[in-house]
Amino acid sequence: KVETIGDCYVAVAGLPEPMKDHSVVMCRFAKDCLHKMRESVQRLESVLGPDTMELDMRFGLHSGSVTAGVLRGEKSRFQLFGDTMNTASRMESTGRKGMVQVSQQTADLLKAAGKKHWLRPRQDKVNAKGKGELQTYWVTTRSSGSDAGLSMEDSGHNTPNFDDSEYLSFHDETEVLEGDTTDLEKEARLVKWNVEVMRGLLEMIAKTRPTTEAARMDRASESDVQHGPALGEMKESISFPPLDVLMGDGEDGMPVPYEAIEQLEDFISSLAVMYGDHPYHNFTHASHVTLSVVKMFSQLNTDPTVSGRHMSSALLLSLDPVAQLACVFAALLQDLGHTGVPNFIFAKEDSSIAEKYGGRCVAEQKSVDSVWSLLMESKYEDLREAIYHTEAEKKHFRQVFVHCLLSTDLVDKEFAESRKERWEKGFGISTNAETKAKLDLQTTLLLESIVQASDMIHTMQHWDVYSKWNTCLFKEVYRAYTDGRIDSNPAESWYKGELALIDNLVLPLTERLSECKVFKPGTINAYIDFANSNRTQWAHEGESIVLELVEKDAAKSGE
Repeated sequence: KVETIGDCYVAVAGLPEPMKDHSVVMCRFAKDCLHKMRESVQRLESVLGPDTMELDMRFGLHSGSVTAGVLRGEKSRFQLFGDTMNTASRMESTGRKGMVQVSQQTADLLKAAGKKHWLRPRQDKVNAKGKGELQTYWVTTRSSGSDAGLSMEDSGHNTPNFDDSEYLSFHDETEVLEGDTTDLEKEARLVKWNVEVMRGLLEMIAKTRPTTEAARMDRASESDVQHGPALGEMKESISFPPLDVLMGDGEDGMPVPYEAIEQLEDFISSLAVMYGDHPYHNFTHASHVTLSVVKMFSQLNTDPTVSGRHMSSALLLSLDPVAQLACVFAALLQDLGHTGVPNFIFAKEDSSIAEKYGGRCVAEQKSVDSVWSLLMESKYEDLREAIYHTEAEKKHFRQVFVHCLLSTDLVDKEFAESRKERWEKGFGISTNAETKAKLDLQTTLLLESIVQASDMIHTMQHWDVYSKWNTCLFKEVYRAYTDGRIDSNPAESWYKGELALIDNLVLPLTERLSECKVFKPGTINAYIDFANSNRTQWAHEGESIVLELVEKDAAKSGE
C-alpha cells in the first residue's frame, strides 16, 4: 500500500526491490480484493439492505518506472510520482465496475509471463489525457485447467501458488456492463432479504403473543370473509391495541415454525414473479421502498427520557409488530401487477377494473386483492398463523395493510383533503387532550406518512440515487408514450413536474414528519436537506438531463 486518495487505494509491487513478475502479482492482488469486496458486501446486505449489492470496485494497472519522495508540509507523506502513476490512474478512472483494466505495457509483461490467456482486448479505445487513444485490456480470463505459469512463490516470495482455474473468474465485457449477476440472481437476493426482514417481525410477533391456553384456543377463522373494494375499508383511524397490552408481561411466546418461514419465502417469491418488467414499478424498486420503511421504523425515538410532543405514537408503533409487518407488506406489494401507466390511464384501458373499484385507487385496490387472495391459499396456513393468531389480530393486520397501501396514492384529491383535516385533528396545536382515539389517529397518520415518504424516498436521498430512480420513472412513462398509451409527451413537462413534486408533495411531507417530533434527532432534517439539494441540482441540470434521455431513447430505437 502506498496511500489512499478519497475512495482510491494506491498499491505497488516491485518496490523498493524489483520484482520480475510484478504484473502477475498485481493482477492476483486485484482479483483477491474484488473477491473479498463481494464477500463483505454480501454479508452486509442483510444489515444495510438490497442496494448494498450495487457496491463494487474497479481496478487499473500500469507498469513502468516511478519517482518516490515525501512531500513537505503539514500533511507530509510518502508518494510516488511520474508518468507511470498518471497512466495507472487513467486505467482506473476509465475502467468498469468489477473489472481489472491494464495498459499495453502491463499486458505485454503478462504475455511474457505466459498469461496471455488472462487478457481480453477492450472493444473501445481509452482516451487518456495527454496520451490520446490507448488500447487496453481486461483481465477477465478463466483458464480451462491448472495454470503452470509464474507465481509469486516462483519470484522468491512466500506466497501460495494460485490455480487460475479457481481464482481468476471470467466476465464477458457485455455481462459486466449489464451487471455481474443475472436478473434471476438479483431477484433471488431481494427475495432472501425481504424474507429476513419479515422473519424478524414474525419473531417479534411470536415473542409478544400470549401463551395462555385461552389464547391458543382463540384461533382466527380459516374461512375468509368476502371483502368489497378495499377503499370502503378506509376509516379516519386504525384501532390499535392499548399500550399496556402491547408491553405484555415480558414472557417469550411460541417460536416461529420452520414451515411458516418456508411458506414466507414461497409467498414472497410468488409475488416477485407477479411484478412486471417495468423500469420503475418493479420488484427492485419495491424492495427499495421496503428498506426505507424498515429504516424509518428504526429511527423512531422511543426513549422515555426524551420529551416530545407525540412520543406515545412512536412507542405504540414500535411495540406493535403486527402493524409493522402489515406496513412492510404494503411497501413491498403496493405496485404488484402495475401496468406501467398512471391510475387514470389504467382505468381507461380496463373499464371493468375501473367500475369494480369505483374509478379511484384502481391499481392500489387491485394490489390489495391480489395479495390477500394469494395469502388466503391453503398452502400458506402456517404463515397466516404466524402473522395473526386470533380474529382480532387478523382484522388488525388487514386494516393496517389496507390503510398503508391505499395511502400511497398521493394524487387522489379526496385522500389529500381528508389527510389535511385528519392531520390537524391528530397533531394540531388545538388538540391537546390525550385520549386513546387521538393516539390511534396519530399512529395511523404516522404509519401512512412513513410509507408515503418511503414511496418517494429517492427524492430525499443522495443525488445519484435520485437520478437513478428518476431516470427509471421517466423511461417507464416515456415508453408508455411511445407505445401510444399516453397522449402527451412526458419530456415536455418532466422538468417542471419534478420541481412541482418536490415543492408540493415531498417537502410538505417531510415538514409534517418533522412537526410530529417522533423521530430521533437529525433524521428528518437529513431527508429535508437531500430533497432541497436535489431540487437545486435538478433546477440547474434537469432540462439537459431530460433532453439527453430523449436522445438516448431515439438512438436506441434507431430513429
